[in-house]
Amino acid sequence: SLWEEALRLIYKYNRLDILETNLRPSILEAQRNHLEFLDSQRTMFTRYKKRLSVVRELKEKARQGLLDEEAQEGPETDLISETGRSIMTASEGSSKYTHRSEE
Repeated sequence: SLWEEALRLIYKYNRLDILETNLRPSILEAQRNHLEFLDSQRTMFTRYKKRLSVVRELKEKARQGLLDEEAQEGPETDLISETGRSIMTASEGSSKYTHRSEE
């Protein structure tokens, strides 16, 4: 890695002062950046996991016919209908290409 190469050169040329002036601050900054990235990824994962749980629950209720008309007009239902519409559009598009190849 680049960190190991930097250490090798520091010791090769006996420039131990560079350890404290350059290498250590760079390593600490890289660590901070990695921790911030990890934290943001964890936050996004948690948000998407909760959202997936809500959507799955709504889809199951809709499948069982337990949702009344009033509840079906919420924002979650829009997401479900958009997802279904996207799937239908994608399948229609693939069948369109299938028909072209048969001609």
